[in-house]
Amino acid sequence: MVIRKVDKEHHFVSIFNTKTGEYCRTGIIKDGKDTGEDPFMASFPELIDVGVMGHCTHGKNGLCVKAGVQCYQDGLHVQKPNMSLSEFQRLAKECKGKTFQFALGGRGDVDQHENFKEILKCCRENHIVPNFTSSGIGFTEEIVKLCKQYCGAVAISWYRQQHTLDAIQALIHAGVKTNVHYVLGNNSIDEAFDRLKKKDFPKGINAVIFLLHKPIGLGREENVLKLQDVKVREFFHLVDRGNFPFKVGFDSCSVPGIVNCCQKIEPDSIDTCEGGR
Repeated sequence: MVIRKVDKEHHFVSIFNTKTGEYCRTGIIKDGKDTGEDPFMASFPELIDVGVMGHCTHGKNGLCVKAGVQCYQDGLHVQKPNMSLSEFQRLAKECKGKTFQFALGGRGDVDQHENFKEILKCCRENHIVPNFTSSGIGFTEEIVKLCKQYCGAVAISWYRQQHTLDAIQALIHAGVKTNVHYVLGNNSIDEAFDRLKKKDFPKGINAVIFLLHKPIGLGREENVLKLQDVKVREFFHLVDRGNFPFKVGFDSCSVPGIVNCCQKIEPDSIDTCEGGR
């Protein structure tokens, strides 16, 4: 299904293919013609992060900490209720026709929400594509089937454990577009460099997405990357050279590394951080 949205306030048209994930938008339209000028903003977000999880079912076991991932949501300690199904349904209904995708998240694995199936179904009923990130620890055959039926893409956090590989393989086998989310900090950049150089990520994945370590929650300041660090520049230079059997992407917090260290990445493919991080 292809969705077309006209932004009357900022005078441009955007199009999204719900099956392939392809997205494009025109320049600012004036007197019925595309001027080619990039719209500065949209009147409504075209992808919205929706934190449906208030607590992490696995956090109390410290599995993230054991994997070297320092949860910025502090899932090890914070216990709050998950978003109710009725609240989510209200949000989805209000966003219908205004946005293309929901990135489902919060403090914990979305697939462990008590109304996981209903949440995915609600998204599709309102012509919104749901995507989410998971540790994969609690994956079942039923969860994988739901991902195949409703989701655009699913990301598995790189936990360096068997359940990580099992979840990735289960999704790939089911034909789900599967990404790896890798938290990039001082404690993980050497491994990231080595795995990229050796192309040592599971075969069949769509992309490896690097997320910048954030020094909040359980995140520690000593893991924050410094742009002047030689290792950081070498890492981005390696990405710039490309030639991987999978795509490589970054969160918007990583844009300073891209614009300062990469020369071959197309600037039009970059969306910078709205918060100026």
